[in-house]
Amino acid sequence: MDEGVSVFDVDEKIMQDTLAVNFYGAFRMCRAFVPIMRQNGYGRIVNVSSGYGAISEMSGNVAAYRISKIALNALTLIMADELKDENIKINAVCPGWVHTDMGGDMAPISPGRAAKDIVHFALIDAKGPTGSFFRNKRPIQW
Repeated sequence: MDEGVSVFDVDEKIMQDTLAVNFYGAFRMCRAFVPIMRQNGYGRIVNVSSGYGAISEMSGNVAAYRISKIALNALTLIMADELKDENIKINAVCPGWVHTDMGGDMAPISPGRAAKDIVHFALIDAKGPTGSFFRNKRPIQW
């Protein structure tokens, strides 16, 4: 991650690599699986996002990561709108600061706890939300 690096100093290769993983990976997966979901009349998509990609929490530094997650959030909203009349739900989840290689040893949330929040939205019923952003199973601002 480009922690502490200004948008004016971020290496373009880091920007490209971060977008490749956090945006294009999800974009390509959705384009591959949504046609199958449409054929089956059912689907759930949970994009793993971050508060770093929320306009309401936006600030400087960590530019590549922030931009990749805001692009993912936009993808979530656009796809949710295009799928609103189908039984395909798409939401974004911010698992918080997770104790992983990226999150580091100081991160307070276990991977298992983070996974529970993500799985929760993968299992929502037909009345569940779509086109929303969540942290700890509660809506947060885009």
